[in-house]
Amino acid sequence: MIISNEGQYKPRLLEKLPFFLLALMVLIGVFAPRFFAFGPEVVALIALFLWRFSYKSWPRVDLKLMGFMLALCGITAISSFWAIDADGALDRAWKNALIFIPMVILASMAKQWPHQASLVFVKYLPFLCVISGVICVIDLYLNGAFYYLTRDVPADNFFNRSLINRGVNVFLLMSAFSLFTMFVTQYWCAARRMRARKYLCGILVCMVLAVMYQTHSQTGQAGVMIVVFVGSFFPVARKSFFSILAAILVLGIFLAPWIAQMMFEYLADGVHADPSTLIGQAYMADRMEIWDYIARKALENPLYGFGVEAARAIDHFDTAMLYTPTDHILHPHNFILQLWIELGVIGAFMAAVFCLYILYAIWRIEDLNVRRFALAIYLAIFFMACTSYGIWQGWWLGLMGYAGVMMNILQAQPKIKYEPRVE
Repeated sequence: MIISNEGQYKPRLLEKLPFFLLALMVLIGVFAPRFFAFGPEVVALIALFLWRFSYKSWPRVDLKLMGFMLALCGITAISSFWAIDADGALDRAWKNALIFIPMVILASMAKQWPHQASLVFVKYLPFLCVISGVICVIDLYLNGAFYYLTRDVPADNFFNRSLINRGVNVFLLMSAFSLFTMFVTQYWCAARRMRARKYLCGILVCMVLAVMYQTHSQTGQAGVMIVVFVGSFFPVARKSFFSILAAILVLGIFLAPWIAQMMFEYLADGVHADPSTLIGQAYMADRMEIWDYIARKALENPLYGFGVEAARAIDHFDTAMLYTPTDHILHPHNFILQLWIELGVIGAFMAAVFCLYILYAIWRIEDLNVRRFALAIYLAIFFMACTSYGIWQGWWLGLMGYAGVMMNILQAQPKIKYEPRVE
């Protein structure tokens, strides 16, 4: 029998407000993904004020994580001394600080806030995900009807589905959180909510499948597959597995420039020759050529790179343009290579340290089910960051930070106990 402890403490409305706003961001983020560039930070400031007002104290901040983020901002600013675009590096440094500092504070508060207050987030997240799914399905199956309704752009007879790739990826990631939350938290596993949970899960799964079928975001499709595979099969109870995974990630980060060149040399032709596959549809030959010329440029100055925003500042790269139509790019579509070309081995070292920090934090999660899901989301986001978005895009930084806040909320919630499976 599940014994709920929802009645032990009754939070005031002001204590619930930050978590309702966080849940609402899922809906806003689907049709306005750039909202993640500043939305979580605004919520962090509101939450900090309400914490002080409610508890007459200040929350404890994760000093290790805060120190790392400040160091990253500092190195970003220092890179302006050798950056091709010095003004761009300085601009990026303070913009990153405006994202990193509030996100660390918000993630720290999510661990400490009474779980009865954060229960609001758990309650409303599935319903908001369903509404978000409806928006995505309408756009994908009805020629962008909602997209054109909410934007001051003329409707086109042919809707380019890639225009909503960011919103689709927000929906897919948040749906994974919702589904997992409904299977492990005491609130959703209470007997009186079993029917509602069954219907919500069924609706969400159908929407995820419908969106995956029509979306042009192969990154989102692959991310869902990674979540399902890792969540189903990875032996998260074994420390040796985490050690091996950590070694693979660190080696991959430090060897990325050479791996990128080998991928282009040996794999690009085959991928380009068969565009019917998922990899072919994702323009992977194009990406491999970009990664190749970014990697070769990075190795021209491997110690400290060419400064933040280097790829954007370089007008022409050394490339034959076999698969990509231009010889310049705004960002490399790979956060590791972006750090290599911008900060050299210093950037690779910081990426490795941060990845190990997150991996160790996941290993320390006591509940095996939460640990399994946290690892699945971590690897899915890691893959997406390696194949799609520029690491300094504000909405992407905000979304990754938001995912961390969600995991902390989930960890704070009372959960049911499943029998541990043999691994």
